Amino acid sequence: MRRKWYVALAFALTAALAAPAGAGLPSVELENQYEGRVERDPFTYFGFDVIGRAGQKRVANVTAHIGYTCDDGNSRRESAQVEGRLRIKKRRFAGVLETSLTARTAVARGTNVTVAYRIRGRLLRDGVARGRVDTEVFGTDSLRGFPAQVRCYSGDVDWRAKRGADVELPV
Repeated sequence: MRRKWYVALAFALTAALAAPAGAGLPSVELENQYEGRVERDPFTYFGFDVIGRAGQKRVANVTAHIGYTCDDGNSRRESAQVEGRLRIKKRRFAGVLETSLTARTAVARGTNVTVAYRIRGRLLRDGVARGRVDTEVFGTDSLRGFPAQVRCYSGDVDWRAKRGADVELPV
């Protein structure tokens, strides 16, 4: 009886250690004033904060977890939060925000990547916001033993977010 317990524990530890770090989980904290999904996909996240005073509000802390298709044929999901700000004028905002990070997906772990979000959006009544995001991810794929530039692209996709929503990625 005792031996079965040790075998079960050893099997559970082996399975936990064999799983890639961060597999299926976002690499950034997901907590924004406005939170929602990209094209109603339950495995995505799109969020941002509105900061500033009346007349000088800006969109900040844009965070997204979106799926990409890459030039090398692989599909990946990556999370990124960008620090830039976009000016809100007449409830509309648009611009390009960019950041560099280290990928944590199983396919590209340890690869340095640059993520650029081309964002357009509008703040609607009742705390709802919607718009489009066009994302490009550039990185060096050195998994094959030589550095090669890899470009990943999400396409121009719709997003919708609600102020105060508590959106989480499924585990």
